[in-house]
Amino acid sequence: MNKRLSICFQTFVIGALFFSQSFAITSLPVVLYPQYRLTPTSPTTQDSVSFWLVKGTYSTSCVPQYSTSFKIEHVAIPCLVGPCPPFNEIILSYSQSLVLPLQAAGFCDPAPCPNVIVCMNTTTEYGPSFNFGKLPAGDYSIIDTTDNNRTVQFTVASPKPATVSGNVIEDMGTSKVLIAIKNAKVYLEKPQIYAMPMANGPMIPIDSIYDSTTTDAQGNFSFKNVGKDSYTLSISATGYQPKNVPVSITTDTTVSISLLSVNALGTIMGTVYMATPPGVVGCGYSPVGCVVGTVEGCTVSVSFPPIVIFNKTAAQSLLPAQSGVFTAITNSQGAYAIDSVPITYANRSVTVSAIKDGFAQESKAAVLQPGQPVPVYFALQIPYVNKALKTIDNVTYTTATDRASYNVGENINVRYTIKNNSSVTVFDSFACCSENLLATTTSGETAYRYGGIICPCPLGSQPVPIAPGDSMVSNFPAFTYTGTAPSLTITAKLGGSLGYGYSTPAVSVLVGINQATIPVVRQDVEKASGKNAPLVTYMRSSKTLAITSDRPQLVLILAYTLNGRKIAELSGNRFLNVGTQTIDVKNAARYNGIMVFRIQGEGFVETAPINLIN
Repeated sequence: MNKRLSICFQTFVIGALFFSQSFAITSLPVVLYPQYRLTPTSPTTQDSVSFWLVKGTYSTSCVPQYSTSFKIEHVAIPCLVGPCPPFNEIILSYSQSLVLPLQAAGFCDPAPCPNVIVCMNTTTEYGPSFNFGKLPAGDYSIIDTTDNNRTVQFTVASPKPATVSGNVIEDMGTSKVLIAIKNAKVYLEKPQIYAMPMANGPMIPIDSIYDSTTTDAQGNFSFKNVGKDSYTLSISATGYQPKNVPVSITTDTTVSISLLSVNALGTIMGTVYMATPPGVVGCGYSPVGCVVGTVEGCTVSVSFPPIVIFNKTAAQSLLPAQSGVFTAITNSQGAYAIDSVPITYANRSVTVSAIKDGFAQESKAAVLQPGQPVPVYFALQIPYVNKALKTIDNVTYTTATDRASYNVGENINVRYTIKNNSSVTVFDSFACCSENLLATTTSGETAYRYGGIICPCPLGSQPVPIAPGDSMVSNFPAFTYTGTAPSLTITAKLGGSLGYGYSTPAVSVLVGINQATIPVVRQDVEKASGKNAPLVTYMRSSKTLAITSDRPQLVLILAYTLNGRKIAELSGNRFLNVGTQTIDVKNAARYNGIMVFRIQGEGFVETAPINLIN
């Protein structure tokens, strides 16, 4: 051991004894500085090594900054008994950019502390730090030349080789059956980066084979003496789709890899339901609680996303969606099944769409499983039967409402549809621009307006493409009309308003408005005689209106004061399930204690005068 190392060793021993004695005398923890912090504490040749020489603590906002440098020198030491690792000295140099007395006097920047007093009471550790990077194997001494050549030692070791093992099995989806694949070729590859041969071409990964093996009868494989690094396991076997699996090796690693058969097929099945329109009270947009039937004759199709493939001998390529027709038509119960859908790793997730004229198209993602039926259910909004259309270049633009006439105060639902019957792709409006809907009375007055705000699209915005045979459906928010006009003209389009920017053709449809009269107030609930009419009962003790229905149905509930004013918070569409539902009317006492309920459904209208005073 050289002279500097001997002095350093003695200093460390004395310091350690002093620390032990001090710790024994007092119960308070004693922190001695300087401290030497090496990261990682046991480095290998694969690690980036850093060192922090902690000088002490100081106020948080006033810790000094340092300019640092270092040099590494190899030291020749006689070696009598081997093995003798190389010995190196790392000589540190640093200078403090701020003088501590000036800081203590309050000349330092108080940020991020709110004031100097708080700053001076908040402390943190400080000292120069060094990043040595990756170092060769050997013993090292770090020498602090500014502090009497104080020294700290560490060792950089060669990384211990790791073992990479695992098994290769057949991908059976969600099945728990394990089938080993024997004689599969397993390549351990190290990814490298090579430039494309073309000018300014993209960089693509090229793998070089590090080692290879073959699975045994149980599908097992193993690689020994693997260095710590990032690799790719490339697996291929007759009758199966090849697969690449990235692995990062830091220690012994076990990997289980599943391969898909080249003929892996999946099945998608489900039901297409008919759902209530938006705005129905107490009913969200889902098959649960909103279903009013099933949809027969609906086309359900499967589409595949394009696949990005990095070819080892060619440029990056973008493959189109898989070819083939994978569709089904729903039966009288709305059920469908699509068999023999091919499965690959890159596009295991597919898009399933349900389309039928008059309904809003719906699409969902599905993850295919080999040999396992995947259920996909749809809830299409009910068809809009009252419509007007305009056809331009074999593209049909339609504005439609769910009914031809409405009572005053009922929700009016409007839908705008683009159907591409041409042989080329067309585009709808810019996605960033507003929808536009305008409802006018017979005298030309505006009854309702939605959108219509000029919306300049950001640079680079593109219209949404509609492929040949596809549709694009936009549902406007429901609105109500409480005026006296006998009809409304509803005009809808998509895109920029007032001729600004790109927009689709405006199409107008006429709807009738039934000016219903307020029924005469009676003390008892009047039961209608029409079919499907629910039983309506007012319970004075709880001030609730109970509605009992013997079938699922969509009804319109309107509440009025005695002077004919509609009570908005109690009015609207409501979907009734089988059984009894209640409406709380306690808060309606402010309307002089008397109101009239009108409940309308298929084949019936009933009125319920309610006296809240008694």
